[in-house]
Amino acid sequence: MSGANALKRTRGSSDPDKSPEAKRHKHTDVVPDADRKEAQRPAECVRTGKKFYALGIADPGTGEADGFFFTHAELADIVDKSLILKKQVWLEHGDGSPEVIGRVRYAWVDKKKGLIVMMEFDYSTLMSNVVLEWMRSGLFSGISLGYKSDVQKVDGMVIVTKKTINEVSIVRDPYHKSCRIFFVGTKLPSSLKQAVVVNKAVSRASDIFPYF
Repeated sequence: MSGANALKRTRGSSDPDKSPEAKRHKHTDVVPDADRKEAQRPAECVRTGKKFYALGIADPGTGEADGFFFTHAELADIVDKSLILKKQVWLEHGDGSPEVIGRVRYAWVDKKKGLIVMMEFDYSTLMSNVVLEWMRSGLFSGISLGYKSDVQKVDGMVIVTKKTINEVSIVRDPYHKSCRIFFVGTKLPSSLKQAVVVNKAVSRASDIFPYF
């Protein structure tokens, strides 16, 4: 998996659960949406209804077929099928806080950088305001995908048959070092319009252009 919960296993692993990488990056069970606590809303902030946004690389797409990391083609399929839209944004995969701090509102695959996500946060939640300051200061500048991998063993080799994204997390130390936030603000930079067009993510252009 991408980020701190990644499982670094290869097709040739005969017993992947015992490897040092597996112990370090093993993904824990994901808590269902219904059991997650929405961030508390302070009364003095509810009236504003303002949003802010963060953009960054969520996964480089450098994995191999049947492996535990996403390939570029797999990321493109996720975007085409809108499988990442509206996914919850957590902090450190829920390890540090049980609150939902945001949602994924848009995504596309850059030919060189990989999966880019636009996350939306609400000023009216206390935790989101705290995370905003952390992102602006650089304390939390990484992005990590939290996902489940379905596996099977074939001739002693572990093969990943399916990957399902459960959430996107803001993290301090992303597993993939290139997965960093590169923009935080209330209005998206106009230069991103060209990036959307260049990467042929125009089929849902109406979903993102109002944010500029």
